[in-house]
Amino acid sequence: MKLYPIIGALLLSAAPVQAYETWEELQSACAAKKEISEICQGVADYVGSGMAVLTLCDFYRDGMIAAEDIIRNWEVISRGFGTESTLAIAGIKFALKRYPNCPIKPLH
Repeated sequence: MKLYPIIGALLLSAAPVQAYETWEELQSACAAKKEISEICQGVADYVGSGMAVLTLCDFYRDGMIAAEDIIRNWEVISRGFGTESTLAIAGIKFALKRYPNCPIKPLH
């Protein structure tokens, strides 16, 4: 009976894994099916919005940008890409946990 987990682990370790090393490969994989495209878009929304918030909040923390400027910049940035999606909002909220005093507020 103890052999079953070992055999399963060996089979999984031998399974090929596709690594995407170029933008073209990633783009092609994301465009392969509608469902995969939606997953890729969700990841982009989450990471993109979270990184934008982290960057602006870092600047605010370090005194490089005033609260009024960060709010104005956030309004411009959030109109530029889909920050209203559920995953974008989740990325924003996750990033703001790191900076509770940041003047950026999630949309929902």
